[in-house]
Amino acid sequence: MNNIKNKKKSSNGSKKKLIIEHLHDIQAKHGFISEKELKKLSFQTKKSVAELYEAASSYAYFSFEKKPEKLIKICDSPVCHLKGSENLLKHIEKLIGIKVGNKNSKVGLETTQCLGLCDQAPVIQINDKFYTKLTKDKIAQILKKQKIL
Repeated sequence: MNNIKNKKKSSNGSKKKLIIEHLHDIQAKHGFISEKELKKLSFQTKKSVAELYEAASSYAYFSFEKKPEKLIKICDSPVCHLKGSENLLKHIEKLIGIKVGNKNSKVGLETTQCLGLCDQAPVIQINDKFYTKLTKDKIAQILKKQKIL
């Protein structure tokens, strides 16, 4: 956050782009955007916390709560759904003992729309890694390799 003045001088983009850069910095440093960090950024940028929250909540990348060590996102776009993502989701829930939308400190499970790999459906994302053309057997192997099982 100390580099706000530097970013103001070097950024020729819009003010919103500058704010998004700062939000990315916060997310990268802490893993999520806390109210405390929003208040600090608000003071430094002279933007209200509400404006900053609105900007951040427009992007699925940003999170306002601490994420678990492993966050599993299963794509439920129409293509993935047609390729069996619903059955794979039920399989994952059974394997890890957590229902979609729930989490603990170790693992969380969410559905998401389009991970951008429709030609390789069905798809899951675990943290920053993508897994494609999934089957029940592949999912079990992946979860073991990721030390989730």
